[in-house]
Amino acid sequence: MFGLEPQVTIINLDAEQSEHWHHLFRTLASLKDDNMAVSAQVQANLDAIRQTQSLVKAVSDGLALQATQLAAQSAQITALQGQIAAGGTLDADDLAALAETNADLTSVNSALTSAIPANTPPAAPPSAPPATPAASGTAAPLAGTGQT
Repeated sequence: MFGLEPQVTIINLDAEQSEHWHHLFRTLASLKDDNMAVSAQVQANLDAIRQTQSLVKAVSDGLALQATQLAAQSAQITALQGQIAAGGTLDADDLAALAETNADLTSVNSALTSAIPANTPPAAPPSAPPATPAASGTAAPLAGTGQT
């Protein structure tokens, strides 16, 4: 179309060169497999971190809800004490509201308590990935080269 035609170059390799290229391809395939294994370990660690972050957020949200409910209950009790001090009495609506606040707070406390049972040991930290040759400071011998 534009006067360009594909160029094909044929390279003749002797047996030694052919073995060298095959060795390089096997090494690359091996590195790819190793990289995939490390990637799975890294992914597992990332998943554990995300799960921990979710747990920390859930606990933080639960404690914030508990603190809000405690503050509301405290304000409600203070208001009722003021009402009584002023010579008033508690009517059925006041007692029902106080009982509802107590039930809500009890529900949150039960949920927080049962979410992580008492004496639950902490999760073991994820294991470290195996040391790579670069990390240990020595290069691994190449397979099929006779290096040791």
